[in-house]
Amino acid sequence: MMACVVAACAVTMAACEKGGDSDVTSNPGDGNGDQTETPGDGNGDDTPTVLADPKVGDIYYSDGSWSTELQEDKTPIGVVFFVGTGSGDSASFYTTKGGASMEAIKGYVIALHDATETVNDNAGVVWSFYDGWYDGAGCSKELDDFLGYTNTLSIRQAATRSDCPAGEFNGTDQSFPAAWYASDGYDALYPAPASSSGWYLPSLYQLKYIWDKVYFQDANMLASVENTLKMLAERGLAAEMYVVDSEYWSSTEKYDSYSTSSMAYYFCFDSSMFQPGFGSDLNKYWEVRVRSVLTF
Repeated sequence: MMACVVAACAVTMAACEKGGDSDVTSNPGDGNGDQTETPGDGNGDDTPTVLADPKVGDIYYSDGSWSTELQEDKTPIGVVFFVGTGSGDSASFYTTKGGASMEAIKGYVIALHDATETVNDNAGVVWSFYDGWYDGAGCSKELDDFLGYTNTLSIRQAATRSDCPAGEFNGTDQSFPAAWYASDGYDALYPAPASSSGWYLPSLYQLKYIWDKVYFQDANMLASVENTLKMLAERGLAAEMYVVDSEYWSSTEKYDSYSTSSMAYYFCFDSSMFQPGFGSDLNKYWEVRVRSVLTF
């Protein structure tokens, strides 16, 4: 993997609004900040259980629930890194993995493992097939949005164009392997809940937001993504992001003055760098790691 030598892209950050402070397990609510009621336990107690809204740093499970403390009887698949609707995003853009409309966005989750962990010792994959850049894939070029989901949909569509050698969306170098590994490939290993968006390739701003705002523990000792990943990694359930050679493709494309796109943006989490924590553009034929995100 090449070193991060290109100049950093400055991205204006938005403030993160965290949810409540309760440690109880939560399930999706109405998206308006209200607490969620779930049915009784089916054992004669029909009193609804009131559950708290998610918080940054919460563990997200394969059944679509989440909690601050690890629930040993559930399968963790991610960590909540943003609560509410991200910049430029909307629930109306989504169809859940189960085929339903998404009524509201409760938050966003970063996966526990690199989607490329099975590829040549996690050496990474190219963004798209060689010369697959003349028209771009139709992804956002903005550096301040949370449009990873719609970007991934655009890449799926681009894979069916006549200029795509594979003629379909797959993980080969003749298609769009970065987005495929982030979505279909990762879901085969760690299935996302039917109530969620399913896994996708995050935008640059989603990755930058994680680094700038919520990855490391802040001055107020609030829960962080890193703390949760470390705790789960100690149990063999996750892999940290701030490690050597951790550079991640985003789904954000860079277009030139001719409206062509030979480059996409990546973000550097590489702990061996003197000053990691930046995003920049890179030719799409470079091999870079992938870490998936989902919306719930």
